[in-house]
Amino acid sequence: MKHTTAKISVLSIPLFLASIACAQAFTYNQSFDALPSSGAATDITGTGAATNQGALVAISTTGAAWQAARLLGSGTTAVKLTVDTGIGNSGSIFSYGPTASTNRSLGSLASGTTTPAFGVGLTNTTGSVLGTVTITFKAQQWRSPSNSTATSLGVVNTLTFAYGLSSSGITNDKFLSAAAMVKEVNGNVVSNPTPGTTAAVGLVELSTNTVTLTGLTWNDGDVLYLRWQDANDASNDAGLAIDDLAITADIAGENTCPSDLDGSRNVDSGDVSLVLLDVGPCQGCTSDLDGSGDVDSGDVSMVLLDSGPCP
Repeated sequence: MKHTTAKISVLSIPLFLASIACAQAFTYNQSFDALPSSGAATDITGTGAATNQGALVAISTTGAAWQAARLLGSGTTAVKLTVDTGIGNSGSIFSYGPTASTNRSLGSLASGTTTPAFGVGLTNTTGSVLGTVTITFKAQQWRSPSNSTATSLGVVNTLTFAYGLSSSGITNDKFLSAAAMVKEVNGNVVSNPTPGTTAAVGLVELSTNTVTLTGLTWNDGDVLYLRWQDANDASNDAGLAIDDLAITADIAGENTCPSDLDGSRNVDSGDVSLVLLDVGPCQGCTSDLDGSGDVDSGDVSMVLLDSGPCP
């Protein structure tokens, strides 16, 4: 890297542009607020490969098919979608939220009759092969998993996260087989096992989870499946949920954040400093972000436009 004492004026560059982040090839966001906020429990019906599996129609869109299923349990009827504040203790898929509120979360609670799972099949329609996927969501608890029995105080419940790829597309709203799904611990929802009588606890924000899947070959037209699976734990189970899901994916092998010159995974003042050190003719320099052959105000502008965390 060469260094120069040449001067450059950046005072005319609007600093408010620094809040604009790098773009991704694929983005998907789901607030779950389209889930019902009132009414009786309804059957989740469909023709999926798993027992009593069906589509969560309210939050499904083209290329993002939300599904739910009974993966274990003695029940033979359709899995239910239940509107709840955390009071219910039957095995079900839940639209959690305060009474009549349109601010909803998607969750589940397991029983001997119904040990459920829910998830989404996302179709790559970018025309490119995607290699890195970042998944962020809020992990929530709406019902305590513990009770007053001495042997079961402090029971930890978990929604186990797994993912898998399919080249056959979404067929009959199916999940992939368990063997095709890879577990990723950072995506788990883990309960807060506060001792006490099992009861609705209102909204407990457990954490904000971020999962980064790397080295994928998510071809155009293929489906990435994300799934959260409940387990029938000892005694009374927790009501666990996810909310405010955000997913981004980058083209395989592409440097999606070239303005991160110092490799910190944040575009910030350190990267501006590196551009300023290279001001002047600099053919092939990494700090020549616009490829002009000169490091100048155009390159500083690009760093400011990309300021913030890299995707």
